[in-house]
Amino acid sequence: MSNQCLVLNKSWIPVETVTWQEAFKKIFNGLAYAVEYYDDEIIRTPNDEYLKPAVIVCTEYNGRPNRMPVYSKRLVCQRDEWTCMYCGTPVTEGTYSIDHVIPRAKGGRSTFDNTVCACKPCNSRKADKSLRQSKMKLHCNPGKPKINPVSAKFSRIRLEQEWVQYVECHL
Repeated sequence: MSNQCLVLNKSWIPVETVTWQEAFKKIFNGLAYAVEYYDDEIIRTPNDEYLKPAVIVCTEYNGRPNRMPVYSKRLVCQRDEWTCMYCGTPVTEGTYSIDHVIPRAKGGRSTFDNTVCACKPCNSRKADKSLRQSKMKLHCNPGKPKINPVSAKFSRIRLEQEWVQYVECHL
């Protein structure tokens, strides 16, 4: 039983999630209409019964999500295409590590601009040395991932089955 409803702007782009109660208010105030409902989830009022909305489309709002991605090791590896940025070896969930270009021991921070995906042998070899000291070179310079804001917003939440077709085409 879900308490959340996916909100699409009038261009059918996912923008946020709201409680089913908030979605219901938008529908009854003419600000949105429902396009998907949760199966067998009924809202009962003293006078009526309604299906619980799973996805609504706004009738006026056409804004877009603008949230940039929050730093995570997984996004660093996705940005680097699951490849060691030192030797070019493909890595997997179990074989990758994150290397700080400017080591944390020397004031480096865990940011997209200072971390890269690395295989464990390369990360161990570089240790807490600078690139020059370690005589290692990066294949690509680190930076913020080029990620779609819809993807950034919805990649960290569990998608309800009823939402998938509306979100996946924008990831």
